[in-house]
Amino acid sequence: MSSLGGVENSTREFEAVVVGGSPLMVFEAARLSREGKKVAIIDRKTSLGGAWHVADLGDFEKVEMGCHYIERSKVAYDFFEGLVGEPLEIMKPRPYFHWWVFRLDRASTFAYRLYRFKKILSERDYRELFEASVRVMSRFFSRKLKALNLQRIAKPDGVSIGDSFGPTHATRPFKSLPKSDRKLPYRYPREGCKQIVEGLERICSENNVEVIFDTSLLAVDCVPNRLVDCLTTKGILQCDELVLSSCSQLDSLNIDGNDYSISSFNGTQCSVVIHVKGKIVRPFTYFEIVGHDCFGRVSNVGIYSESFLKQSNDSEHLIAVQVSSAFWEEHEDSLSRAEKVLENLISLGTIGKGAVLCKEWSETFENFVLSESEIEKVVSSSNSRIRFLYTFNMSWSIERYSL
Repeated sequence: MSSLGGVENSTREFEAVVVGGSPLMVFEAARLSREGKKVAIIDRKTSLGGAWHVADLGDFEKVEMGCHYIERSKVAYDFFEGLVGEPLEIMKPRPYFHWWVFRLDRASTFAYRLYRFKKILSERDYRELFEASVRVMSRFFSRKLKALNLQRIAKPDGVSIGDSFGPTHATRPFKSLPKSDRKLPYRYPREGCKQIVEGLERICSENNVEVIFDTSLLAVDCVPNRLVDCLTTKGILQCDELVLSSCSQLDSLNIDGNDYSISSFNGTQCSVVIHVKGKIVRPFTYFEIVGHDCFGRVSNVGIYSESFLKQSNDSEHLIAVQVSSAFWEEHEDSLSRAEKVLENLISLGTIGKGAVLCKEWSETFENFVLSESEIEKVVSSSNSRIRFLYTFNMSWSIERYSL
């Protein structure tokens, strides 16, 4: 594999290369290192955590960027408690769906289904109504078949840690939760993403995993009886085993002389964080809203920032809002974007009238989710020298990883 223009011309060799610094990928890298392998993690960002990351916002240090919570799962909660080194705190109020004047359970699909149905009827799109009905039936039978398959492969001689997999949904509807998990309170680290990132850094240090930041994977060449060649923006990395995240962005993949194009959908997150002085009328930790013109997720990130809590009073709040890409493009100026976000939070009844915008920050986090069918094709063609770990839904991913 030859280098490209603008790419460093150097070659390094590892026994395993892990692409992506999300919690699950770091744990996989540590596992491989404990087996005695020389392991490197490459990440296009400048810190570990993937979407779970922090940033310094003005005088406030290590503020959680984006809107996060951990879905109810004892396995996932145990995982994160081991990562941060202390019990997770109960989220009060618990995460919820905002629908009209109601607060629905976060795992409820009712709001999504009703919004979609109303939109189809208002547009009189009867063809879409028929196609949506077909998709619902298809997903129903797909879930049944997937459940049967997962039961079969989860026998003692079945899936091992780190095998490729993927659930049928990006989010977990209530009926998919084990009965033992349905009554669990939502839990989250006391200092949010800050503790998660620090835990990941500690794991890499303790297990001698080399982390190469600010590095993107450009192309992969996998040929029998040779090391896998990974062309990155920092040169070529050669390895016996390549582990990719289901959110890895990959432009070119060649296996045994055959080029593969892996389809994906764009899951880029556009976040606005606002420092507001005023009253929160409806207390919240995290909530989602369906079909809103401005935003879809809202998180009270100030309660997880020790730096913010020390420098602010009870009337000040730090709120992260994930806005739609259409809204982001419509409001190109960050200040007008933040003012519009505050205006919408007031009209929604979350923040009281008269609230003042003190400061604002905006950020986009590129995220590409790979097609599971394409992933399975690559894994089978590469004789498992290339593996994928599903990382888009954290709780579900952790449960499958732990089998």
